[in-house]
Amino acid sequence: MLACHGNLSRSNQGFYTALKSFNTHQANVLSLGFSPDGEILASAAADSKIILWNFNLDDLLLEICQQVYGYLQTNPNIINSDRLFCDY
Repeated sequence: MLACHGNLSRSNQGFYTALKSFNTHQANVLSLGFSPDGEILASAAADSKIILWNFNLDDLLLEICQQVYGYLQTNPNIINSDRLFCDY
């Protein structure tokens, strides 16, 4: 996991890839930490907020599949075996 202040600069974009941006805090994030089981990420920011993020893999997979299921079923460029990814 990569955390950075601000955005990735152009000189770093060839090396790092931003997978997801979280824009909930209204100020700079000061600290990040995972729970011992790795399923919760806590972020603390200068806006005096602490946010708990759910990183449970089953929950994340369910959320992703809810968003892409229709795409997987209807896109003609998806191979048949990939269409089954979210069939659970």
